[in-house]
Amino acid sequence: MVGKSSRAGRGKRLIKKVNFERLKGLAGSTWFDLAVVFLVGLLPIFWFRGSLIAGVDLPWPLASPQYLVKTAASGWNPSLCLGTADVSFRSAVYFLAGLSLSKLGLNGVTAEKLCFIFCFAGAGLSMYALLRVLVPGRRLAALGAALFYMLNPYTMVVRWYELNLWIFFYTLIPLLLAMFALSLRTGRKMHMAGFLLVSLLITMSHANLGSVVMVALVLGGYLATYLVLNRRSREKIKKALACTLILAVLWLGISGWWILPSLASLRQEASFRQKTETTMELVEMTSRDSTWDRVLRLRGYWAFNEEYMGSGDPLFTYAGSYNRAYIDILGWLIPALGLAGLWGARRHKELFWPGILWLGSLFFMKGLQPPLGGLTRWIFESIPGMSIFRHPFDKFGMLALLGLAPLVGMGLDGLYRLIRSRIGKRTTGIACGAAVCAAAAVILLVVLVWPMWTGEVIYGGGEVMPSYRVREIPYAYRQAVSWLEEQ
Repeated sequence: MVGKSSRAGRGKRLIKKVNFERLKGLAGSTWFDLAVVFLVGLLPIFWFRGSLIAGVDLPWPLASPQYLVKTAASGWNPSLCLGTADVSFRSAVYFLAGLSLSKLGLNGVTAEKLCFIFCFAGAGLSMYALLRVLVPGRRLAALGAALFYMLNPYTMVVRWYELNLWIFFYTLIPLLLAMFALSLRTGRKMHMAGFLLVSLLITMSHANLGSVVMVALVLGGYLATYLVLNRRSREKIKKALACTLILAVLWLGISGWWILPSLASLRQEASFRQKTETTMELVEMTSRDSTWDRVLRLRGYWAFNEEYMGSGDPLFTYAGSYNRAYIDILGWLIPALGLAGLWGARRHKELFWPGILWLGSLFFMKGLQPPLGGLTRWIFESIPGMSIFRHPFDKFGMLALLGLAPLVGMGLDGLYRLIRSRIGKRTTGIACGAAVCAAAAVILLVVLVWPMWTGEVIYGGGEVMPSYRVREIPYAYRQAVSWLEEQ
């Protein structure tokens, strides 16, 4: 009996050891990272509360997908000039996706949930891919960057409040940059095909031509940085330039369906946005709260503390609870980790462009605020096309996050490695490093963005301004539809 009991005990210990090794192996795989990002990416499901979410702009309107597809392909654009394609035509991929989901029998709420998950989880997966390309082997950094790109004060206040087509740019631009970087390095057809596919998907944000300019800025800046870093290798330079030329030609080929119709209205579209007086008025208004200390912490959105047309309804229902001293203090963890990651760029040259992108975008995010607010004013007044960025915090914030998220991820990874190396015992060092990183992650991903976890990120409505959550089509809309059908 004693022998049997002893063998049974050894068997149980062996099973426990095998199970532990399996769990350890799973936690040490890329699939584990992707599963974590995807599970966090399901968070928007809890924002709906059984309702449809009606956004400010085009992505989630109350109209049917069939109607939107028809209007997107219309030959009339009354906002610019008659006889030209509507600007929403450039986002036809989005509307066709909505129509496809409708044809599959999905109701509006379910289709919208899928769209939210695509944007939210997709942003994290996109950033994870980018950092694994830029700095291979740093899984903790990639996971931290992905989660921070999804959960940060900027996306909470801007992207998930405005709910417009820019969300697709924010979601896909890291993946587009990753595929571009891989294409330059390898020249493989698979990577180039991936780049073209993501280029097609990102057209969902092209209703605003500013997204096209920003794509060119991101890719052009990376190419220039790549050429400078590899200036002593003629072979790499020739390969990169040849690859870029091929991609440019192929991109023009697959983008002709929206480029050619846009040419007819391009002049009117440019003149519509080129009024310097209007641009500067908007820049001044949207810059008033974007002081440098707030911008560093991804704060400073002009409407955060505003009311709806003097009604007493705050535009952000959680603003009063969020404006606390502890949030202001803990928010400094963001630039601290960013700077720590930037310091690591000395050893990882692929991080140079993200660092330049972050610092350069910070300068413009503050708008006309000091330091050098006069220089910013001169740039907006003198350089044609700057009206695209007339909401500096909004537009440059996306570029800032594209550069900052990899640096924050590297900062977390560097913090863990530093603590582990300073403590002699291996097990103790790993435990202490993990504990400190976990505490930093809780601050970054929970405390600083708590409205995203409670669902308050979606406007809940006030006395006058209605909620973004809509349980049924308003009666006035039904009346309008009936009247139109009778005509």
